[in-house]
Amino acid sequence: MSIPCPHCNSQNTQKFSLIYRSGTADINLTTVKSTYGVGGLSAGAASTSGTTQSHLASQCAPPEKRSYFLPVVGIFIGGCVLSLLVGAWVIDVMYLLLIGYIVLAIRHNFQYYPMWLQEWNEKYICLRCDTIFLVQKSGTQSFPKLLP
Repeated sequence: MSIPCPHCNSQNTQKFSLIYRSGTADINLTTVKSTYGVGGLSAGAASTSGTTQSHLASQCAPPEKRSYFLPVVGIFIGGCVLSLLVGAWVIDVMYLLLIGYIVLAIRHNFQYYPMWLQEWNEKYICLRCDTIFLVQKSGTQSFPKLLP
């Protein structure tokens, strides 16, 4: 079922999640080399892995949850180092920053993230005019809506 673009009425539209999945790929490479020369036989091997992604897929990426671990460790280590340089009162500020960050991260992950993920699952893009729009379904009908 093709959803027409509400701006140009083109049928050339795709869902964000489909663009993201089709434009993202995991890669695993292995290289093996052997040479024979004056010093004798030598051999080597190397492997690498990663992810490759198209530009459009990176623009259509889903929203991300906030991390807890790295920022908390960074604030903790930074606070400890600063407390050695400046004074013990920095530890009180560090604890306030840690509590504040954790509260904001929990609020983001449990309040805002589900709404943003739902909106991302309803987003489409017109590949003709680059218009991004939402498609909200009601029963069996779909209602395209332009984003501001």
